[in-house]
Amino acid sequence: MSNKVEVGKTIVKLRKSQRMTQEHLAEAANVSVSYLRDIEHDCANPSLSILESIAEALGISLLALIIFSAEEEERDEVLSKIVVH
Repeated sequence: MSNKVEVGKTIVKLRKSQRMTQEHLAEAANVSVSYLRDIEHDCANPSLSILESIAEALGISLLALIIFSAEEEERDEVLSKIVVH
């Protein structure tokens, strides 16, 4: 397990699926466009509060953003731990 979470790629996919520009998402999340660009390219290490603002602007929870960003095998492991049987 690599523990690699590529939040930036997930943000790009979600943003584009909603036909949202970087400018619109940055404004909605209250971050600069250049910082959002760095986040999307996984060149920045945003705080949880920034990720929460971005997730909210995308209409999802922070937890969902992180889970969607995990590699498939890790996602299955995380989901199996939080699902109540």
